[in-house]
Amino acid sequence: MLELALDRAAFDDAWCDVRGPHGLGECNKTGKDFLSFLNLNNVTICNTWFPKRPIYQQSWQLPLTKKWHAIDFIMVHQCDQKLCHDCRVIPNADCGLDHRMVCLTLHLHRLVFLDTPLLEIVNATVYNVGLLKSSPGMS
Repeated sequence: MLELALDRAAFDDAWCDVRGPHGLGECNKTGKDFLSFLNLNNVTICNTWFPKRPIYQQSWQLPLTKKWHAIDFIMVHQCDQKLCHDCRVIPNADCGLDHRMVCLTLHLHRLVFLDTPLLEIVNATVYNVGLLKSSPGMS
């Protein structure tokens, strides 16, 4: 099982770009290996950048102890982190699994790439194709 230490005291470490200041739990060896992998690939964990109550952070319950854990993560490239506006667990979503659904809210911008300047497009000549079809020289 993957456990990550995400408390405020542990934020000032080698993985401060990978994980945020808001989270729960302790970090085991698998969690440290996972953080190292994310750090090498410039990826960040979105779940940890937004302050949430524990019910909106914990995504899986251990059946024997009924203790909740945050083991499901949404990861994005670090350069895309500014697009993330919220990340939370949906506690009442019925997914048919023993995990809760983790949702990410993104703010996407529509980018338009034009080969010609916008002024040329605005001043472009519009042709009425209907007139071409009905002209006397066309048969």
